Amino acid sequence: MKRILLFLTILGTLLSSCSSDDKGSSSPTMITPVEPDNDIYGLITDTNGNRMEGVVVSDGFTATVTDKNGEYQFKRSGDAVYVFYSIPADCEVPVDNGGPRFYQTLKNKVERYDFTLTRLAAPQKSFNLFCLADPQSKDVTHNTRFINETMPQIKKAVEASDVPCYGVTLGDIVYTEGTRNTTTNMVPMRNAMRTSNSGGMPIFQTMGNHDNNFAPVAADDKSSTFNLAFQRQFEFVFGPIDYSWNRGDAHIVCMRDIQYKAANSSGSYDRAFTDEQLEWLRQDLSYVDKDKLLIFCVHIPLVNANTQNVQNVLNLLKEFKEVHIMAGHTHYGRNYIYSENMYEHIHGAVCGAWWYSNLNGDGTPNGFAVYRIDGNTITDWHYRGVNEQMNDESFQIRMYRGDAPCGGKYETMQFGYGSQTVLANVFNADKNWTVQLYENGVLSGDMTLIAEKKQDNPSDVSSQDWWAIGYNVGVVGRGYNGGTRSNYCTKCFHLYKYTLKDPSAQVKVVATDPFGRRYECDKFSTNSDYSSATPPAY
Repeated sequence: MKRILLFLTILGTLLSSCSSDDKGSSSPTMITPVEPDNDIYGLITDTNGNRMEGVVVSDGFTATVTDKNGEYQFKRSGDAVYVFYSIPADCEVPVDNGGPRFYQTLKNKVERYDFTLTRLAAPQKSFNLFCLADPQSKDVTHNTRFINETMPQIKKAVEASDVPCYGVTLGDIVYTEGTRNTTTNMVPMRNAMRTSNSGGMPIFQTMGNHDNNFAPVAADDKSSTFNLAFQRQFEFVFGPIDYSWNRGDAHIVCMRDIQYKAANSSGSYDRAFTDEQLEWLRQDLSYVDKDKLLIFCVHIPLVNANTQNVQNVLNLLKEFKEVHIMAGHTHYGRNYIYSENMYEHIHGAVCGAWWYSNLNGDGTPNGFAVYRIDGNTITDWHYRGVNEQMNDESFQIRMYRGDAPCGGKYETMQFGYGSQTVLANVFNADKNWTVQLYENGVLSGDMTLIAEKKQDNPSDVSSQDWWAIGYNVGVVGRGYNGGTRSNYCTKCFHLYKYTLKDPSAQVKVVATDPFGRRYECDKFSTNSDYSSATPPAY
């Protein structure tokens, strides 16, 4: 009997070992000899057992590629947490626990990590990419709004799509800051973004400055810097920090671009990449055809950055035929054109002005952006609000009188342009849009973009949306009953003006985007109707 029990115990151990994710002792046998210095290696096959050549594999510090035998090997970094692959364009995005799962956790004394990929019938040459910036949830109320407002609109848009859909956040999923630690909110937010809530769309994650765990104030035995120690909780919940994946003719990269200056200050950081990150990106991009569309996802916008490694990253990106940088952080919308082939999209926040309203500080609705990719180019994009009065795709403009009063019990304010001026906030506009004004049904002329200028109070040189500020500051009282007032007096990069020829005319603003879509607005917003700005009560 003892021998039988011993046999069963050994057999169980062997079976368990063979089914392990780490696959350190699984077959088939490796063909390529492992170099003495390499301590991560493995085999990538498809579900039919075919060995897959040309798949990029990484630990977040080194990137390599599988050889003709479908095998890879390299020396792991002491700071690495995961080994993962760059999902090939002809393979499915694997989903586990409701989110993308293309990685395995590195374990001590385990060197072999195999992956099995499921091939698509054909690469998806057309797809939609959903970009969500700054959910920035710190408590149950925020989670509830995200689940009840944002996710249903995403699901609705996904289910209406005629092509496959993929999502990516652009950082600040939660709202840790200083002594306020909301990393425990990461799991609920991960669960909120499950494919079951998104219409089947997998959502990839990018790390933001509020996604750090500031409790570990020094390097530890698994993190050589405090910045690495800060990011560990995010990694454990969401997976790798710096990674890439492929769809159709697009290569998509997600990277952390925040470096804290001190272990005891959550407010002191640079928009920056380390030398190690730069080298990882260089290696990753070395395996990508420069004719591919490159989509580069970060949290803090790269425009006007003056740190050397940001410039080095931009130089790497410029090598590609078409580049779109996706960013968040600012809680306002902005489209910045570097050159004919490189574009940066700065997204309004999902949480708007930190969940106190339905508005970002620049008047852009709480929302997300949808990009249509066909082949190696983005052929269309639009911004979409999520709240009931602003969630229609056609809602892209808000219009004001140039002397409109705004605000409420905490503070009143007024646009400083005079009664004959019409102002139009066109949420997603840039220099490639046409914004025109009609008087009494007749085209009167083109509206003029107001140069970006931030003031603490309204003035005729300000480009701010004082109607939105009037709600966030004047009605809600941000800066009076909490928060810093200037944080809610956000810049606006898409406010247009026009002087009426007939002050009594019926007015209509028509905005046309670069793809020929027309958007119209013929109703002035006033402080007597802040219903669209008012969040629901939970």
